[in-house]
Amino acid sequence: MGEAPQLRDYVKSLEVTQLVEKKGLEMQAYLVIIVGSRHILLWDMDEDGNLADEPRLVGMTSTWGTWNK
Repeated sequence: MGEAPQLRDYVKSLEVTQLVEKKGLEMQAYLVIIVGSRHILLWDMDEDGNLADEPRLVGMTSTWGTWNK
């Protein structure tokens, strides 16, 4: 994957970087894609604005309501 220019530009914008520095925050950015109605993929973005090579499967909504039954 490796490309997410709109997210990268926002994360690295002057407004966001100043807010993070001023408030002593830690920036964490993710690209989330929902595939159909069942799968959620998540890519981590590093401090340089690069996405991870592979996404993580963070959820399968078809099983969310059944885990405690």
